[in-house]
Amino acid sequence: MKTGKALSFFLASRYQSEKRKSGFTNFVSASSIWGIGLGVAVMIVGLSVMNGFEKELKNRWLDMIPHVEFRAVDVPIRNWQQKVRQLEADHTVLRAAPAITLNGMLQQGAGFKPLQITGIDAIDNHAIALEKYLSPDVSHTLTGNQIILGSQLAQDLHVDKGDTLVVLVAQTNQNFSTPKMVEFQIAGTFNIGGLLDHSAAFISLVKAQEIRGLKPGEVTSLQLKIKDVFAAPQVSRMLGMNLQEYVYMLDWQRLHGHIYNDIQMVRFIIYLALSLVIAVACFNIVSTLVMIVREKQSDIAILKTMGIHHRVINQTFVFYGLRNGLLGTCWGGIVGILLAIYLPDMMHWIESTFHLEFLDGSVYFIGFIPSDFQPMDAVVTVLIALVISFLATMYPSRTVLKIDPAVVLGQK
Repeated sequence: MKTGKALSFFLASRYQSEKRKSGFTNFVSASSIWGIGLGVAVMIVGLSVMNGFEKELKNRWLDMIPHVEFRAVDVPIRNWQQKVRQLEADHTVLRAAPAITLNGMLQQGAGFKPLQITGIDAIDNHAIALEKYLSPDVSHTLTGNQIILGSQLAQDLHVDKGDTLVVLVAQTNQNFSTPKMVEFQIAGTFNIGGLLDHSAAFISLVKAQEIRGLKPGEVTSLQLKIKDVFAAPQVSRMLGMNLQEYVYMLDWQRLHGHIYNDIQMVRFIIYLALSLVIAVACFNIVSTLVMIVREKQSDIAILKTMGIHHRVINQTFVFYGLRNGLLGTCWGGIVGILLAIYLPDMMHWIESTFHLEFLDGSVYFIGFIPSDFQPMDAVVTVLIALVISFLATMYPSRTVLKIDPAVVLGQK
């Protein structure tokens, strides 16, 4: 068996090294190698980009939004300190904190900009990691009428630390009352990237209670950061049922889950589309082998008359086709891995050199092309390419069984 495989490999290598008369056969053979390599490289890069988006979603976007939120329906949540201790006692919760959400409007020239203001108890003890994205000169204590704005919002308004803003804050009374005008002093900015930088702001919990007319100990929501972000729907239902207040049980997948679902859908499309690209490239292996079998009919007939088993001849053309698949997979895998690792730096260089912007931070939750290479993606991609290449050799290699030595040699 080992001798037969060695002979098959030797014959396949010899046929590969021969100079064929047909230039078209050489072209089809080369196109199969380049097509497979291109498909493998693009698939590795595409999957790495999707991994990068998912990583940024977890580490950046989910840092700045609560994983789970219990929002009061009719009356505010009272005695929030006790509720926070109750929630943090659960093993699924990393941190719980009170919050008061206000909707406001900022005047910019002749127009207005919407603003979502969140009252928080402390910057460094909250369900969101605000302290990681603050500008260096910002104090971690909010007092009085201080406000922290998103960096892009401050840039649009042409304001800086120490400036004063007047915000129209909507009232939540059932009667249609006029908005309350509240004056704030800018304590600093935060920069996370994306829409939050254009529309979010933070003030102290005490100031938010004053604006809403709430008593000490009353808040409008409790926000949670949990251990397993993908278990947020189950955690919100489980913990929400234990609260005595009538609350909306919200989680990030319900409010912002479309972003994660879009990433997973694009990942599936990449797998499907580029697997088909590799499959199309592998059809060139079929064409190449069919033409080689026709060219080598006399050699095959002689081998059969010498008593060489048909399995050895069959394996010869399998090895011949797999060589093309292996060459394409190898160069595509190497190029794809290098591109996936250095893609963010390359895209940054292209953007800075040619003054381009591939992702608009005001539209997407990040403003750059991320990439996170995972070795398992490369392994799966290589296996897909090799399996398709192997399947492509099945039909042409079996056509040698139909060659009749008497007919072929008789024509010579």
